[in-house]
Amino acid sequence: MSSVPLTVVRGSPHMKGTPHYKEEQCAPLLNLEKKQILDLQASITSLQSMLEDLLVATVDGLLHLIHWDGVINGRKAINLCTVPFSVDLHSSRGSFLGFEDVHIRDMEYCATLDGFAVVFNDGRVGFITPMSSGFTAEQLHGVWAQDVLDGTCVAVNNKYQLMAFGCANGSVQVYTIDNTTGAMQLSHKLELTPKQYPDIWNKTGAVRLIKWSPDSCVVMVTWEYGGLSLWSVFGAQLICTLGGDFAYRSDGTKKDPLKISSMSWGSEGYHLWVIDASNSGNIMPEKTCKNEAKRFGILQFQFIKSALTINPCISNQEQVLLQGEDRLYLNCGDAIQTQNPRSSTAHSEHKAIRERGQFSDGSLDSQGLSTLLGHRHWHVVQIHSTYLEINWPIRFSAIDKLGQNVAVVGKFGFAHYSLLSKKWKLFGNITQEQTMTVTGGLVWWTDFIVTACYNLSGRQEELRVYLRTANLDNAFAHITKVQAETLLLSVFRDIIILFRADCSICLYSIERKSDGPNPTASIQVLQEVSMSRYIPHPFLVVSVTLTSVRTETGISLKMPQQVLYTPTVSKL
Repeated sequence: MSSVPLTVVRGSPHMKGTPHYKEEQCAPLLNLEKKQILDLQASITSLQSMLEDLLVATVDGLLHLIHWDGVINGRKAINLCTVPFSVDLHSSRGSFLGFEDVHIRDMEYCATLDGFAVVFNDGRVGFITPMSSGFTAEQLHGVWAQDVLDGTCVAVNNKYQLMAFGCANGSVQVYTIDNTTGAMQLSHKLELTPKQYPDIWNKTGAVRLIKWSPDSCVVMVTWEYGGLSLWSVFGAQLICTLGGDFAYRSDGTKKDPLKISSMSWGSEGYHLWVIDASNSGNIMPEKTCKNEAKRFGILQFQFIKSALTINPCISNQEQVLLQGEDRLYLNCGDAIQTQNPRSSTAHSEHKAIRERGQFSDGSLDSQGLSTLLGHRHWHVVQIHSTYLEINWPIRFSAIDKLGQNVAVVGKFGFAHYSLLSKKWKLFGNITQEQTMTVTGGLVWWTDFIVTACYNLSGRQEELRVYLRTANLDNAFAHITKVQAETLLLSVFRDIIILFRADCSICLYSIERKSDGPNPTASIQVLQEVSMSRYIPHPFLVVSVTLTSVRTETGISLKMPQQVLYTPTVSKL
């Protein structure tokens, strides 16, 4: 393929402001129209989107920067042989590519590193970045990964600033950019050990595909001869199909390995769609050039994940909470048995916990540990069908400190569930639900649900607090306006911490008041701290928490004010 057909998408992907009917919840109508065909005079090996532009690599060793309106940007295409490469970005002079027929086999753009991870046709890998705002041969500079000479493919992780290079020896080398020198630095490897899988290289062959999940927490790897493996972001193996792919059936015949020719993650990372090129599964034939029927099948793998991957609030450390697209999995024992008979209400239970001491770290006590270890079964909580019907899939979830209540967030609004009464509570006013989208997650504070959201009708970022025992309605919520979009939310004792899109941290005090028939929560701003000098991009922050720091050791502190609350930002 040597031409690029540019298409125009017409139609609005946005939903109406106050949807009340099911027909308004369907997928938007999109029309594709051919805009223009650009002939680049050479076969295309890879292409990547750069916001307003499209970068196309061709087999003749050129890089073409194209605007989406079909106009080729620049005075001429960039020849890779004119781009200097060195071991780091601080080298005054770099060497040029010194072999013929050089071209890019695969590339992927990393927005947080402002550059491209590339794999050349001879197996060398590197990183190309513009040294200034322009994109010309004079402004581009490349950095080599010196230890990789057999690269096959690449995938980048923008959240953790990682570049995963697949190799012909079956391993995946994960690199990052050194902040001081600009050199490519090996972070870790994803490789199968011969101890677990003997003769592994002869079975798998080269790495064929690498795909990071939408939340950037796991990566899927496939090989040329078959097999599928799932790894955590920093190299822990979670799933591997090789033990069964190359096994034998009961009748002595050898199983056909799972050979994947293409794959893609679904919404929120709950599904992985793959095209199986092996001779098993749901198949459909395709004629090859030799009139031989090549069989393909489409498979879907389903996943569940920890709620902490996208809602990293550690206010509850005693229960394990996993979430799927339409249900929750809890390992927290029997919620009814864990309830203290001396305090029948949830409020009195929370009060007893807070009275243990001002500086209790919330760790497992002997009773809680015994309860957790004594119940190894899982509670499966199916999300209410009425909420899922227009808000699928689940994006955030949280469980309270006692493990008796959970809250979930879908496309709009939220809902919460009691493990004691086994009842759901949803917004009575559907308009209130559909004009609220949670941006920074949600967390429990005693009997209250704290959430950072965007008000679609008022076009305002807000921090809201809802009472669990009251009707789920804005009339019973405490609403505070926020200056910028909230990306992360956490609670430490009676303090709420927000990390916002402007790289600032805002601390709020929260207080329970029992003036009326229903308890309410009062929120006041304590402090705002800008972190823009230390954080290059807000997307890079993984979590934000509060820790207590004592001013002196060996002295009993009588007043809580003598404790310094220190924000802790996890950035990678």
